[in-house]
Amino acid sequence: MKKVRKLERERDAGTVRRPGQEWTVEKWVMHWYETIAVPNVRYKTRSYYWTAVDKYIVPGIGTHKLTRLESEHIERFYARLRNEGAKSATL
Repeated sequence: MKKVRKLERERDAGTVRRPGQEWTVEKWVMHWYETIAVPNVRYKTRSYYWTAVDKYIVPGIGTHKLTRLESEHIERFYARLRNEGAKSATL
């Protein structure tokens, strides 16, 4: 019954998620890279973005569901990168 009431509240607020598979950070960032970044930025920028996506973002937080990603996940990700010696430009 709680789930039904929650869904009704989401419906009334207009925030019901569409049915289907939830996107992970990896899926979304790959979509962003391929459909938004690649066609609109220069080669060097695209190369920099790919390094960030492939080396840091996907391994670090790629498995998180986008709908459940919270600021604490990002903060822990940044902290881990700092502890591993990542430079401020990387962060």
